[in-house]
Amino acid sequence: VNPSHLRLGTPADNVADRVARGRSARGERNGRAKLTWMQVDGVRASSRNNSVLARELGVDPKVIRNIRGGKSWKK
Repeated sequence: VNPSHLRLGTPADNVADRVARGRSARGERNGRAKLTWMQVDGVRASSRNNSVLARELGVDPKVIRNIRGGKSWKK
């Protein structure tokens, strides 16, 4: 470990630094993600029912609702 790369700070400082540097595991980079950005864009563009889309994509309808509502998969 190179000590010059380390900084003192709180856990909140660490999270803020991670976000500012674009190192958060968001979207496809999240190891538990079941969708891709292409599929998410398709969900947003579709006018089909949440339940139908969820069944086709293998996710819960709440996932589709959160994508469309802007609560998850934010750009």
